[in-house]
Formats: sequence, C-alpha cells, structure tokens
Amino acid sequence: MTCSFPKYASGYAALLFLALSLPAISATAAVPGTTAIEAVLTSAGGGAAADGSYDVTFGIFPGQSGGSPAWSEGPVKVTVKGGRFSYRLGLTKPISPKTLAGLAKAWVSIKIGADPELPRRQLNAVSYAHVAASLSCSGCVSGAQIAKGGVSSASVGFNYAGSATKGGPAKDLACTGCVSVSEMKFNGNVNLGAFSIKAKNGTFTGGVAASTVTATAFVGDGSKLTGIKTPSGECKTAGFVVKGINADGSLKCVKSMDPNALPGDGLNEISNNLLANQFTDTIWASGKMIPIPDNQGTQAISNLDFPDIGKAQKFEVNIHVENTDLSKVAITVLPPNDKKVGWVLCDPCGGKDAKILKKTYSSTAKPKSGDIGYWTNKNAKGLWNLKVLDTGYCVPQATGNSKYCDPVKKRDGWIASWNIKIQTLSNQKVGVNGHAYMNGQVWGKDNGHGVPGGPVEIGGGMRFQSEKVCDAAHRGVFRNDPMEGLQVCQANDANNGSVSYEWYAARAQPILFSGGCRSSARKNSNWATYCLDGSDFNTARNYLDVRQNGYIYIKKAGYYKINYFAINHSANWQHIKVIKNGWQYIHHGHNHGHGTWKDTHAVLVWPFKKGDWMRVDQYTSGASYYNYHSWNHGHNSNGPYAGAHSRLQVEYRGPLRGAGTFKPTTAPKTCKQIKQMYPAAHDGLHYIDPDGVGGNPPLETYCDMTTDGGGWTLVNYSPHRPDWHSLFDMQCGGSVAGQGWDPEGRGFPAAIRAVEIAQNSSEIAFAHHNTRNITGNMKAYSSIYAFNIPDPKTVNFAPHSQHGGYTSTGSTGRGPCVPVKLKVYKGDTNQTGKTRYTFKHSLGATWSDSYPTGYGATNDSNCIGSSGMTVGPLFISVHSGDGRGKNGSRFYTKTCKVGGKTITSIKTGQPYYSHHYHWLPNKWDQHGSVAIWLR
Repeated sequence: MTCSFPKYASGYAALLFLALSLPAISATAAVPGTTAIEAVLTSAGGGAAADGSYDVTFGIFPGQSGGSPAWSEGPVKVTVKGGRFSYRLGLTKPISPKTLAGLAKAWVSIKIGADPELPRRQLNAVSYAHVAASLSCSGCVSGAQIAKGGVSSASVGFNYAGSATKGGPAKDLACTGCVSVSEMKFNGNVNLGAFSIKAKNGTFTGGVAASTVTATAFVGDGSKLTGIKTPSGECKTAGFVVKGINADGSLKCVKSMDPNALPGDGLNEISNNLLANQFTDTIWASGKMIPIPDNQGTQAISNLDFPDIGKAQKFEVNIHVENTDLSKVAITVLPPNDKKVGWVLCDPCGGKDAKILKKTYSSTAKPKSGDIGYWTNKNAKGLWNLKVLDTGYCVPQATGNSKYCDPVKKRDGWIASWNIKIQTLSNQKVGVNGHAYMNGQVWGKDNGHGVPGGPVEIGGGMRFQSEKVCDAAHRGVFRNDPMEGLQVCQANDANNGSVSYEWYAARAQPILFSGGCRSSARKNSNWATYCLDGSDFNTARNYLDVRQNGYIYIKKAGYYKINYFAINHSANWQHIKVIKNGWQYIHHGHNHGHGTWKDTHAVLVWPFKKGDWMRVDQYTSGASYYNYHSWNHGHNSNGPYAGAHSRLQVEYRGPLRGAGTFKPTTAPKTCKQIKQMYPAAHDGLHYIDPDGVGGNPPLETYCDMTTDGGGWTLVNYSPHRPDWHSLFDMQCGGSVAGQGWDPEGRGFPAAIRAVEIAQNSSEIAFAHHNTRNITGNMKAYSSIYAFNIPDPKTVNFAPHSQHGGYTSTGSTGRGPCVPVKLKVYKGDTNQTGKTRYTFKHSLGATWSDSYPTGYGATNDSNCIGSSGMTVGPLFISVHSGDGRGKNGSRFYTKTCKVGGKTITSIKTGQPYYSHHYHWLPNKWDQHGSVAIWLR
C-alpha cells in the first residue's frame, strides 16, 4: 500500500509509505513483535531528503489526530539514502498483539528530530490476513497461535475452561497459575484427601474444626477458648499446700514444710548453710602409751569407750603403732558386739624393719578381714578394744631399735594412739555456722536426768540451767552451778593419760609458756641471756615461738605478761633487763651483801606486735658468783622438779587496743652500738637493724663483746672445708647452696649486707684458723689482723673498684689505693704497725677484680702489683670477671637495697670465688676457717 504526504514548510515536507502492513504469519509461527515499513522522505523543496542518519520517533494512535499513543518507540536511528528508508516497528520496543487487538483502528505517526509530527496514516492488514475474519471451525487454532493475553473472558462464551462439554467441570485441567485466586469461589466443601493447604496467613470468618491443631504461637487473650481442661479445686486439708498437678489435672497437695519431704541432712540446704545437723566426732583411746610385749605370747590391749552420739553415716578407725619390726606385728580391733574374733586390721603390719604405722581404716580403706561398713547407720556405743601382738624378738643393737627395744622390761614399742571417727546425723543437736541473734527466751525440756526444762534468757543476757551429767556426749555444754557459777563440761587428763570428763569453771584457758634455763650462768659471763631450753608446759604455741637461746618471737599481736625470777649467790649487785626488739624495757636491781642468796624478779605487762621479739638478761657483780641458778634443781619424793631456782613465764592477756599509737621500735645498727648502750653485753647472738626503721628488716648476727673491748659485728664467714674455700659478696650478702645466714653454726660460707654496718664502723678485722671450723668470738681463731677504715662514709664493697666510679684500664684509675696500719690481736704480732695498701671503697681488696679481699692487702702502693701478694692479710674471695668463678660460671647479677637505693652487686662472675688458699703476713697458701668482722 502506498500513500503520499502533503508538503510542509518545515525541514521535511512529505513522507510516502511504500509498504505499511502486518506481515504474513504461518499457522504455527509465534506472533512477532515487529512490523516492517518502507517510506520515501522528501524535503520541503520537494526533492529527496539528503542522505544520512536521522532520529525518528514512531507511534501508534487510536485516532487520526490527538490523543495518547497506544505504543511509541524512539527516537531511533534511521538511515536515509536517495530519500528512501525501511524500518521494523517494535525493534527496540516490541508491539504487543494485545495492544493492536484493543484498537478499533490504528494510525501510525512519524516525528523526525525536533520537527512537528507528520500527518498520520492508517495501518491496514495484508490481504491473506482476511482469512481469519470468516474463520468457522473447531480446533483449527491452537493455543500456540494465540498471543498471551489475546483471549479475554469477555470473548469466551463457555463457563468452564477445558470442559468436555459446555458447562461441565475442568477434568483435565493441568496448569500453574492459570486461574487467579481472586477468581476462585467455593460453593461447597473442598476435600484435598491426604493433602493439606499451606498458606502464610489464613483468615476465617467462621469456625475451625480440627482433630489436632499445631501452632508456634496463639495470639489473643484466650478468653473465648473452649474445651481446654485446666486444674481446679483447692487443698482443703489445713496446713497443706499445692506441690504440683497430677496427670488427671487434679491438684497435688502436701503438708507445708513436711519434714518427711526433706532429706535428713537437708538442714543446711534450707538454711543457706547457717545451720547443720551433721557432726564429725573423734573419740580417742586413753592418752597413755601402751607398751607392746616383746614376743611374749600376750597382746598389748588398749580400750576405747565410745559414747552414745548417734548413728554413724561414715565410720573410720585411725591407729598409730610403733615397733622395731612391723613385719612381725598383727593388729586386731574388737567392736562392742564382737569380743572374740574382731577385725584383723593388718598382719603383717609393715615391711621388715619398718617401725612406724600410721593408718586409717574405713569402708573404702578396708582392713585385712572384717567389715567396717557394717557400722554405717549403726550406733557405735560401747567398749572397743585394740590388740597388738608381736611375734619376733627385738635386737636393741640394730640401727634405730634402741628407742623401742627394752630387753629388761621385755617390751618392743608401743600403741602410741588410736581413735574412732564417725560422722553422725543428729536429731538432738544443731550446729550454728554463723552468728545467732536472739531476743527473748529459749526453752528446754527435761533432759532425761530429772532436771526440768526452763528458759534460757537471751535478750539482756544468757542464763543456763543446772545440768548434772558430764560425759563425752555433753562435752562443751555449759551449766550454772549454785556454788561455782558458770561451768563447762570438758575433758581432763586425770591420771597419766586416763581421760575423764568433769565440770570446770568456765574461764579462759591460760595461754602461757613456762620454762627456764637448765644451766647456771656464772658471774664472769657479765650480762647473760636467760636461755629457755627447758619447759614446764606451753599452751601458747600459736602465740609464741620460744627459742632455746632465750629469744621469744611474737606470732600474734597482743598484751603479754612477763614474769621472771631467779635466785643469785652474789657479792654485790644483781640486775635484770627485759629487752624488746633490742631495747631495754625494764631494769630491776638488788644490792645484797657477800655470800647471801637472794632472788631477783621482774613482772610487767607490755604490748607486742606480730614479729616483735624479747629476751631477759641478768647480771651479777662480784667475784665468781652466779648470775642466776638453773631452772631444774632439787628432788623430792616424786622425782625431779623444775623451777625451784629460776623461771620465766610469758602469758597472752588479750588483743591490742589502739595499737596504731605505738611508736616503732628498732634494734641498734651494729654490735658496737649495743656495747655502747649496754657495757656489760655478752658475746653471742644479737639483733641489729643496719639501715634503721622502714628499710630492710632487722637481722640476727654474732657479736663479739670481749675482744679488744668488744663491739665487733660478724659480717662474713667461711668454714674449714676442702670444697668451699670462699667468701661471699658483702654488698647484698648471700650463702652457698641456699644454706642461709647461720652466725652461730657457720657450717657453710655466707655473708650479710654490710655496707651500712661498715659506714657506722671504724675498723675491719680478718680472723683465721687453719685446722678446724670455728664458732664463737674472734678469740677462738688462731690469727686476727685488723686495720682502721680510711673513710667509713664512702665504703661500698663494690666487687670491682670501677663499680665505685673508677675504670679498670691500665695500671692506674682503679680507684684510690690508700695505706693502712696493721693491728695484730692474735697471730704474728711482729706485723703490728706494718703498712699495707688497700682500695679505699673496697676494704682489704687489691688488684681490683675481686672482693671481699681480692688479692689481699699488699705492700704495693698502687694496689695492683704482685710483689706483695704473699704478705696478706689475704683471704679467699668473691671473683667478678675472668670466668674462673666456681662451676665455670661467668655471669652473675644480684640486686638489693643499700641506703634505700637498689644497686647491682656483681655484674659479671660469681657471688663467690674459691682461691683454695690465702696468705697471712708471714704465711701463704693457707686453708681453714675465716671470718670478717666490723667495729
């Protein structure tokens, strides 16, 4: 079909359609979305438009003019050549058949670029498309030939899709989504058989009937739910409460706080562990040790009377037996209900020559025969017997046997102790694990012994009734006796280990040490510390640490009463000093004529803090009389008795009050200060505090109070041993193999921190003995050499002189080398007054590489020469730098506080060094005990 357009005055005058029609469509082909057109484009002058590419917009309208397009496309690029172009409408935007079918007539419009729309032309079908207009057949058009959406419900004249007959059901319908839910309406029930409806949401305006309903949640108040069975009713019996719901929906009622509903041991569970009715009781046999007959065919027997304290939840037997050879020993226990067979605990009871048996037997740790578990849930009341049989003779000469074997008395060891321990569930007593607060009265009932019940008044005070019986079951019970007042039932060692239970006055047990010194102190000891190597009794072990050397250390702060007395045989004066932490707290004296026996005593109560210490010193003036007589003197018909001539007692009296107001106390800094404070101070162990209050803690050392007037402090020692010829660093101190500082025994090399001591001293002494270990004061050594300290305030005992601020290069610069004059207290007295040289800061050291003595005081004025290395005094020493330290170790670092500052004592080498030899002023290559003292 062709058509022409009128010419316009615009850029393009006319468009001539050469072809404008629907294409031919086969019966089976899919409906295309495009329509081909051909046209001629002329210019406003009447000629063909210029060749080129043009922007064209196409549209299909329902009318010849106006309105909105039913379809449009563009602008799209169209190529024009000789005024002609062709294009397929729908190429970029497909034309829906449904769109065309909905138009009574279709008009095509073209718009080129920005020019106005050209006149529209009507769209016509091709000739063979008219065949469908008169189509009259059944099934001649399949669904494949009908465009999607091309058939609407308005165009279909039957009721049901796919029905065999018009109006019949859609029996063969098989499609997905072909029927919209909005089009569905059910006039009857829908039966899906075994299938179910699955939907995200469901809305029902009527009821829902189902045999089972499963849901994650029901939303609503549930007020209109019917047919649900709920528990109903009430607990009608008085005192009953609801415990639960029975299977049939009825209420389960129980008695409120029904004891039968709780376990017997559940008191702690319902009281937040404040109350308990489970108790563990241990009943011991007689405290007296029972000797075991030595292969005499008889048994050692020990009895234990177990009281009625309830049924045993747990049961065990504990024994302690000693014998020279437990492989020859058999032990049997006879319970109250068995006096013939019993349980064989062990047979044999140990390996050959084993001597001590400590063992527990229970239902799990079973004896050799017998059933200890029998006594679980039974009352162990009654008489129990332990029998021990020895079937081998002891040999007293064998190692370790003399303690046990007595051929004269024909005994071998003993039953040391044994007990029965049970855990009971009591229905008679309650334990209170916390504090009990009461107001009012607590009433008791008849106790079974004829004493009527009565009130115990709590608020405003406590009142006890007059109980009569005191036995193991009543241990710890209080009563009010008309004559003696408040009493408590407690055990007492009535007769050499035979325990009885009696009423005693309910007052605090004494916390008391009572004892004394077994030896007498002669006058020539001057001030003598009262030793404590004997004891009457000691109930204060948790409060006091009593040493045999006379020192008592406080374990618990409090007020303590000190009571001391001693008799003296004195010509003139006797004095007592009670010393606390190195300071005198009491000085008591008597003046008696020659030949008289008088006592000297001291009594005081004084506050002590934990860690404090005390001792008692006594002094007598006159010739060859006692400072004090010994604690253990005299006899009577009962044998030796103690304390007739002297005794010290220390008793705890109560906790401190206002302890924070006490001023701190400290020991003197050196033995020299002790000597100045107490001119008659004795040789021996004393406490000093070299750096004062607040620094390092006080320490104990040996003080020589007699050599050249005394006041010497021991700071370093090494014993006479072939394996340890060494001295330790005195900046920080130390000891070999962790043995610690032992100024009395001196069995291993050790040193203490000595910088502060040296800075408070004026002399240093070196003592030596070449044949044996030495203890005691300096006079016990065979050689003693000393010299004055050149400048005490600068002493630092640096192992290398460069640690004191000097270098170690060349033959100079190793620190000040100063001369000193020797003093010889014992040994080669010809050396007295000789000049020796030493480093100023490291006393006795030369050559700069070691300390305490390096290569010794020398004849060389530069302290590094070798010509004087055989003149001494020289001792084995700490070495610090050439790898020759003991065990080959080269590096060592130790830090400590000196003068309140942390210093590094040795930066390389060992804290000790073994030369194995040392020099005296007139000898060399010497072995033996050595010591260094400061004064």
